[in-house]
Amino acid sequence: MMKSKRSRKLGIGAATLLGASLMFSGASSASALDSGISTWGWHGNVYTNFAQASTWVSNGVPAGAAVTYTGFTNGPTTNQYAASRARAFDEWGLWCESGNVFSSYPNGATAYSCNMGGGPSFYSQGVSYAFNAYNACCTWSSFYTKTTGYVTANGSKAAPAGGALFEGLEPLTADAWPANESGLTYGNAMRAASPADEPDLIAATATNGERGYVKKVELDKAAGGDLAIGFTSSTQIASYKATEENFDHIIPVYALDATTVIGEFTVVGTDTQAEIAASIEKAERG
Repeated sequence: MMKSKRSRKLGIGAATLLGASLMFSGASSASALDSGISTWGWHGNVYTNFAQASTWVSNGVPAGAAVTYTGFTNGPTTNQYAASRARAFDEWGLWCESGNVFSSYPNGATAYSCNMGGGPSFYSQGVSYAFNAYNACCTWSSFYTKTTGYVTANGSKAAPAGGALFEGLEPLTADAWPANESGLTYGNAMRAASPADEPDLIAATATNGERGYVKKVELDKAAGGDLAIGFTSSTQIASYKATEENFDHIIPVYALDATTVIGEFTVVGTDTQAEIAASIEKAERG
């Protein structure tokens, strides 16, 4: 995995900055299609999340990004944390993804995928993480957001363009995916019943346009998803935010044999996400 170091760090205010432009006021140059809000309980605390497929115009060029928000509703303790991971999908699979953005109570965590440009139509579906450290009782859990409709970046408009990709199909559990000759499961992660049920090889489009697969273990490592389960204190989260969260990370895209490399896939860090958030906010102001 390669790490692309950006020139600027977000610092302590990352979650606040990234959350600033989540909700749009209906300005003509930026719009968003929402997934609808989900709530769930985890060891006495209640969390909420949702996804957006956002489009806007940046310097006269159509732009688009997937957005995921994870926040706190209520619970017995302030010793709780959240993380968001934004994902943009097309009909093949992942188009781009953010690294995890972490936040502590009472601030929510907002994540942005890469800028899709005026490129593919896409869905937005994110992953939310929740942790309740009350009496050191608990572990991290992960949940999907609901999925937005299919949207097309057409100037400033985000509009449904075909409904749900897998509407009417049952979600797949870990043992239900097809497998390649090496026994590795593969497919579009939007079919997964939960983050834990995603296949070994996740369908993805490389930056060169080639369609192939990223390894889930490499994707989770690049996004910080595998690390989330090990974070049990604000000190550990702060250390990750200071040393890894701001970077873009690059992983290989493979052919179905999981050996032949056909391209690269970028997991965007919070520096890139902050630039996208600022671009949306500028467009929203008109």
